[in-house]
Amino acid sequence: NLGDWSSDVCSSDLWGKHGLIGEQDIYTKDQEFRAWLVSEKMLNPETLSKAKSKEVFKTFMEEFNTGQSLCLA
Repeated sequence: NLGDWSSDVCSSDLWGKHGLIGEQDIYTKDQEFRAWLVSEKMLNPETLSKAKSKEVFKTFMEEFNTGQSLCLA
């Protein structure tokens, strides 16, 4: 199955390709996070509470670290 192969490549070959980020990077990756919120999640960053923003950043962090967003392109 091509989908299985694609996800395997994304999870291994792209892991950390653009660096690894953690929860402490919520402010240093603000521009990328906001762009991702709009383009990938269709969310307006201005309407998110601080708690919701932190929660959604965890998903962004996982996708950034695994290169998942790059595989969707």
